[in-house]
Amino acid sequence: MSIAGRCSSISLPVLPSGKAVRASKSGKWRAAVLIGVHLLIVGHLLQWWFSGMADGRRETLSPVEPSESMWTLEQGLVNAGFIMFVVAILLTLVAGRWFCGWACHVVALQDLCGWMMKKIGIHPKPWRSRLLLWVPLGLAVYMFVWPTFRREVLAPWIGEAVTLIDAGGASITHYVFPPSLSWLGQPYAWPHEGLRSHLIVEDFWATFPAWYIAIPYLLVIGFAMIYFLGAKGFCTYGCPYGGFFGPVDRLSPIRIRVTDACNQCGHCTAVCTSNVRVAEEVHHYGAVVDPGCMKCLDCVSVCPTNALYVGFGAPALFTKARTTAADQQAAKARRQTRYDLSLGEELACAGVFLMVFHGLRGTTLFDWSIPMLMAAGVGALGAFIFHKLWRMVRDLHVRGPYTQLKLGGRVTFAGAVFALIGTTFLAASGLAFVSQIAQAAGEVKYARLEAAMFGKLSPQEANSLREKMLTPTYVPDPASKDLALDAARWFARADAPWRGGIGLNREWDATAKQGYLHLAAGEPQTAERLMRRVLTQRPTADAMVFDVARLMARRGAPAAEFETFYRAELTKNASLHAIRTELGMLMANTGRGDAAVKLHDDAVRADPGDLLLVESSFGAIMGFDQAAKVKELVALSLAARPKAAMMHAWKAAAIVFAAGGPAPSGLVGADVAREALPAYDEAKKLLHDDDRETMIKLSQIAGWLGKADEAKTFAERAQKTR
Repeated sequence: MSIAGRCSSISLPVLPSGKAVRASKSGKWRAAVLIGVHLLIVGHLLQWWFSGMADGRRETLSPVEPSESMWTLEQGLVNAGFIMFVVAILLTLVAGRWFCGWACHVVALQDLCGWMMKKIGIHPKPWRSRLLLWVPLGLAVYMFVWPTFRREVLAPWIGEAVTLIDAGGASITHYVFPPSLSWLGQPYAWPHEGLRSHLIVEDFWATFPAWYIAIPYLLVIGFAMIYFLGAKGFCTYGCPYGGFFGPVDRLSPIRIRVTDACNQCGHCTAVCTSNVRVAEEVHHYGAVVDPGCMKCLDCVSVCPTNALYVGFGAPALFTKARTTAADQQAAKARRQTRYDLSLGEELACAGVFLMVFHGLRGTTLFDWSIPMLMAAGVGALGAFIFHKLWRMVRDLHVRGPYTQLKLGGRVTFAGAVFALIGTTFLAASGLAFVSQIAQAAGEVKYARLEAAMFGKLSPQEANSLREKMLTPTYVPDPASKDLALDAARWFARADAPWRGGIGLNREWDATAKQGYLHLAAGEPQTAERLMRRVLTQRPTADAMVFDVARLMARRGAPAAEFETFYRAELTKNASLHAIRTELGMLMANTGRGDAAVKLHDDAVRADPGDLLLVESSFGAIMGFDQAAKVKELVALSLAARPKAAMMHAWKAAAIVFAAGGPAPSGLVGADVAREALPAYDEAKKLLHDDDRETMIKLSQIAGWLGKADEAKTFAERAQKTR
């Protein structure tokens, strides 16, 4: 059946010559470079992973990731990511966006996904929006400008000055926003010593999401955004780094330029994966002035007349059109027709983007919140989905990527599936957004409660009140109780529907705040229930376990219940060393000292190279007068971590206590000192400047060995190391 007259015709000003486009020669070179970049990333990760084999300290260069720059701007910590980002911006200023095209791992992912799609016959087409092009710049300002503006301009203007004393004894003045503006977040106090090196880190993976977040993230910014939004979809609508690179590129004198040999064949535009209309750019300006150009060089490689080249000249900002006024006006009119959205649709899609972005930004999957860049990518997809759904309501014919959604006024099967999934997604995002508003209201009221209860108290008085809240004698005043319950109700509204709320799964700290609100309101049972839920939402921390235990103690829980609780938490997270120590003390208090020693013995044997475990368990075992057991376990730990200063210090300590410990004078006998001295000297040799715990241990051992000066030196170093 003919559909003539039912579909509009559009012109495709690409390949007017009709000649086949030759394969790009630069693609293979660029692929090789990007593979090399990823091999360096893998090498960096492997170096970190294996670096702690000998001493238990996994140390490596901090992540070479631009987002790490936020730590520099907020806390003065100069890291590899900040240095790389600054260098990349300077290189872009000189040579244009070469970094994006030839070194960015996300561009490599998008190119790989696009290449795989083309292999199965899918050629992504760009979805063009004018307003959403500003998203990358907005994200860049939020990530890299807002922290400094908030601290240096906004906080002094509307905040309250607070003076604190840091670990070194220096006073630092910072500002706290009033409760009604707590949603702005509290600005970090700039350190009095200014910029500090943070090039070497131990927890390399701390700022990266878990695999179950990373995989969907890669699928979103890879396949999904390319399929629906076109090649480089994430670069166009979600990359905050491009938000800086784009404007800086306009000042670069190095650009793709053209000679008179150009015959406007359109091959360059056909192969550009950055959605740049290369043929039109060089025709009107003699160079590519579009800041989206990533210098992939595909256009240069495929030009049949070799008219395109990389050359110096006026930056894009100062390049004027070389065609007639009439040609420029016609080109401007053509550019307007390239966009897929009307002005009204642009505004609506921008609103949908913000709704989806903010709704997902505070949502968690298991114990990880959705990253900002993933939320931005999904927000752009949400805007696309809304646009197509709106067109399905309004137009007779609507086509999605490689799929007819509506034809002749009738919704196709594919269109019905798209509408069902798209509507469900937007509805869920809307609920998540509303829940974020509810949570923001709860945060404001939570801040008001803290200001009312603790604002006029000294730190000591505030801690005393918090301690009192965990005791049976605590009775809240009526005003505080009403405010706490009001705030808790807002947090409850922001929770998931299966828990009586209206949103998606939220971050664990909101549940923790809700629990503390009920505690402040004098409802310890509800507080305990919520805090127990926190333990299922995130990697368990000693502090939260202790808070739950104290609530259990408040209601008079028996020792058996404590033991069951501690064991359950240790099963989930074996690194709860303080909880293991507490459990051992509980067992000892019930006459099971041998079982307590076995608890620590089993833990060390399971992971003899864990320095924190060794420090806590050896100390606990020593408390049961089991120096011989410690000496036995030290041998296992030294085999696992032969270059760990802590292990050698404990070897020296075990030798001292196995011989009966120091005399009443605080010294050991000559024979014991002679046996312990080699381990002590080895620990000194391997000691790191930031290893405070080992410094304390060596200060103690030096005193036993009669080395008073060294004992004093280690004590002073430990005091300065925080």
